[in-house]
Formats: sequence, C-alpha cells, structure tokens
Amino acid sequence: MPTYNEPIFTLKRTIIGCKLLNYKHKEIYVLDDTGRAEVKQLAEELGCYYISRSHNTHAKAGNLNNALQQTNGELVVVFDADFVPTTNFLERTIGFFQNNKIALLQTPQNFYNADPISRNLGLEHILNPEEEVFYRQLQPMKDGVESVICAGTSFVVRRSYLEEVGGFVTESISEDYFTGIRLSSQGYEVIYLSEKLSAGLAAESISEHIAQRLRWGRGTLQAFFIKENPLTIPNLTFKQRLAHLEGILHWFNGIPRCLFLMLPFLYSIFNIVFIQITSDEFIYIFLPCYITHLSVFRWLSFKTRSVIFSDIYSLISCFPTSYNSLKVIFNPFNTTFRVTIKGISRNYYVYNFKLALPLIICLIINLISLVVSLFSDPTTVIDFNIGTYWSLYNALIICVALLAFLDKPKPSIYDSFPLRKKIKILASNQVIYGKTLEISEEGATILVNSHNDIPAEFILQLGRLKIDIYLMEKSNNNHQDKKKLRIKFNQLTLQQHQEIIYLLYSHPQRWTSKELKLSPGELVSLRLAVTVLFNFLAILLIPKRRKQAKIMSN
Repeated sequence: MPTYNEPIFTLKRTIIGCKLLNYKHKEIYVLDDTGRAEVKQLAEELGCYYISRSHNTHAKAGNLNNALQQTNGELVVVFDADFVPTTNFLERTIGFFQNNKIALLQTPQNFYNADPISRNLGLEHILNPEEEVFYRQLQPMKDGVESVICAGTSFVVRRSYLEEVGGFVTESISEDYFTGIRLSSQGYEVIYLSEKLSAGLAAESISEHIAQRLRWGRGTLQAFFIKENPLTIPNLTFKQRLAHLEGILHWFNGIPRCLFLMLPFLYSIFNIVFIQITSDEFIYIFLPCYITHLSVFRWLSFKTRSVIFSDIYSLISCFPTSYNSLKVIFNPFNTTFRVTIKGISRNYYVYNFKLALPLIICLIINLISLVVSLFSDPTTVIDFNIGTYWSLYNALIICVALLAFLDKPKPSIYDSFPLRKKIKILASNQVIYGKTLEISEEGATILVNSHNDIPAEFILQLGRLKIDIYLMEKSNNNHQDKKKLRIKFNQLTLQQHQEIIYLLYSHPQRWTSKELKLSPGELVSLRLAVTVLFNFLAILLIPKRRKQAKIMSN
C-alpha cells in the first residue's frame, strides 16, 4: 500500500481492510514515501511491515520499485491508501494466475462517496459518476481487444514478469498505464475482472477533481515522449494500438468543446456563418438527426447517461484539460507528481472562482450573442437563426456547470452510508429496539421505538458488536412512538473498529449490488438543470437561506 501524506485515519481504514482479507499466506506492507513516525507506529500496531526511503524519486513508481527489492511474494497486490478491499478480493482474483500468460489483473475503481460535481449540484442520487461508466462499459470493451488500462490500484501483478520488464515504468507519472503496456508488449496478458472488490474515496472538492484529471491527462499524453508509447512500442497488435489511440485522443476532446462555446458569438457579432440552415432543413434534417443521436446515445449507454449532463460534465473541465493537453505537447515533463488531497472537512461553501473564470467569460459572450440574435433579422444572413437557440442552450448549461464549482459543506471527515440494520439500546435496565438509518466510522443515526427518555450514554448492540455510545442529538419522528437519535461511538477498540470497517467497506457483497442508476431522459434532465438553477437563486435571494450559506471564494 503506497502512501504519501494521506491522513492517518484513512491509512488505518485501508490497513484494517487488508488485514481482513480472506487469505492465509499474505503479507501487508505500508510503503511510506514521507517517512512519518506516526505511520510507522500505525503499521506496527496493526501488525504490518513498514518500508520507507530517504527520497521520493519517481514518486509512486519509485516507491513501488523500492518495495519490490525488499519483498519476495510472487503475486503483488497494490491498493492506494484510500482503497479498502472486500474480504474476498484475493479469493476472486488469484485463481486467474493459474494461466501462465497472465501478468496483471485489474479490477474496477469503485468509489463510496459521490463525485464533487453531482454532489455540488445536489444530484448525487440521480447521476452516475464518470468512473462508473468507464469501468462498467469501456474497460470490458478494452479487455475484448487486450488493451486493458491498469488503473494504479486494486490490481494484482505477477512479480517475475514485472521484474523481467524492469519493474514499474518511471518515465511517466502514469506508471500504472505504461507498466501494463510494457507487459503487453512482451506477450503477456493484462486482463480485467468486472467485479467490484474494493472501494476508495473520490476527490472531495471540485479543484481536486479537476487536478486529478489533469494529472491523468498529462500522464497519458506523455506516451508520445517515452519508449512505452503504445503506438510505436514493438509487438502490439493493430487493435491494441487503436484502442490505446482512442484513450490518448480523448484528452484533446475539450478543445473543440471550447470552440463550440464561442461560435454563436462569432456568428451574431461578426456574421461568420459556421452552419447555414433554413427552417425546412432544420425541421426535416437537423431535428431527426439530433433525436436519433439522443436515442443512440441512450441505447449505447444502457440508459445510464444523459446527453445534457454529459455535456455539463465535459464543460466543467474542458478549459483546464485543453490547456493542459496543449502544454504537455510542448513541455511534457515540467511538473511534479501531486497526490489528490483527501479526507477533508469544511463547514461552509467554497466557490472556486479561478477555475470558473473561463466559463464565466463564455457565459457573458453567449448572453451577448443571445441578445444580439433576438434583435437581429435572421434573413440578413440565413433563413433560420440557429444562433439564438445555440446561445440559449450554451447559456443554460454553462450556468449549471458554474454551480458545480461551489463546493458544499462537508462537516465530517467520515462518510455515512444508508445502511438499515436492527439494533438494541441497552440502558438503565431496559432494552430498546430500533434500526440504523445511516452509519459511519464515528457514529450513526438510528430510529428507536420508545416512550421513555433516552439517557445521554448507553450501549449499542449491532449484531454481535457492542459499543459504548453518547447521544449527540435527539428528535421526534413523524410517528409519536419513534425517536431519531444521532449518536457517536465512544473510543472504539481495534476489534470494534474492525467490525465497523467490515460492515461499511469489506463485506464480500458490499459493492456487488451497487448498480448503475438509470439516467433521466433528456426532457427530465432539462427540468433538473433548471431546478438546480432555481435552487441556487433561492440561496442568493431568500435572506434566511442566504444567511445559512457562508460562501467563500477560493
């Protein structure tokens, strides 16, 4: 488990998850690239090996290569510091290595918290994160043409083959991706198991979300400048190269998206006609084509993505990724590796004005374009003024995208999960029955049946687990005989913490039932986008809600 500056509580969660793995012959190593005494102490307390080094040359790849020299297991499993495996991870993966051609097996990256875009828009229970779509739909297709992308965590690799090709690639910050390519070029197989066997922490702010994508983009585009370039490295098939080319070209998609935001302005102000269309052509050609596009998109995505919200997601990062991609082409190795900051909390809203600025400018020019189009005579240039509708659509989705830059408060460093479990409260010679509404590592919200007063401290029995509790908040439910309690765990023992980790993260079936949500249709998506705008306007215009929302600029 490589680590670099992650919080201790995050490391402890992952180490406990690794200790719970159902496999007798395993050894757990904490690879600390910061040499922290508290990490060494934690590893010793939890019965793990601790490896550090005096420098962090080549970042994560160097850290992993350093550990390879000091260990001897034939199969190496890598988990990022925030990824907790389910107890059956090794049971489900190691059997594949009976095939001597297999060098590496990748499992999906699965996140237990909502991505910051859907969370900031208040649509985390409606939208699917981008990673879900990639690991559910794209990775299986890549597996079909033997071009699986190693994602850097939750994978198993054969040591002898890894050492044969020189270890993890150090020339790029995407050491995982290019290590998989290096193994493939030697005739070994890199395969994908589409089964959720671990869960990690997604970026918790919009700035970290975008920074993470910029790092992925920079690492991928460094392919053009290293010998592991999938387009030129020997022994790959044409299909493999084509699949990798798609992944590389993906990082240039933001450039035309940026240009499309400006085209209505150029048309309205300077009469530069990019699309010349009559009203008849619009009705009989454009509309059928667009409706077909919507239908095919929904069919290919198995009804899990909406065109409108996919467009919003792409807008949010199109300017940073476009600039990043161009910068990499001219200077591919000028930045150092930076770990995504995780395990944060905040009690206020934070607006990232710096990242939002390009879209604010685009919003202004599209509003100007819209006003000019409304008061112009469309017949002076073309029969049908498509610029009016284009500007209106751009303005709407830009407004929604801008709201994603407002990070919501996150009062706790721990995430809660909506788990329904039967519980007992043992207090004052009485037993009170109830159920959990949500559980985290620090406490829970429970619903109990009681006419009596609940003491400030009591014992909670959850299955075989008994925990000392103190009451933080109490409120009456809709039913008079039920009370909702917000409780906090009091000094968990290691055994109790292990039970909580097992319940929240490591149960063998914990993530297998987490299916992709059916995305709303385009008309419903449009209504949701408008609703998000009105909710934000309510915060700004209603004094009571404005007072509750402390907004800071970042």
